[in-house]
Amino acid sequence: MEGTIPALVADAQGGKWTARSPRSARMACSWWTNMTATPEWTAEQHTKQDGVRQAFLTSPLLTSIELDHGSGVILATRHA
Repeated sequence: MEGTIPALVADAQGGKWTARSPRSARMACSWWTNMTATPEWTAEQHTKQDGVRQAFLTSPLLTSIELDHGSGVILATRHA
């Protein structure tokens, strides 16, 4: 369709943890919610969420920004 942008939205924990593959970097736009740590998170969740955060904020393929809003959001766009 004309005018559409391939996008990835990852909300569920499993989706975040597995979607940080090269497939997600091929998307023109992605956003990741619930990124702010909470006391209820398990040690595994802290570790995996931090891995997602680092993968997107440090990727040379993406321009990313983390917003301290609501549950925490990372927005990323692919370099042309």
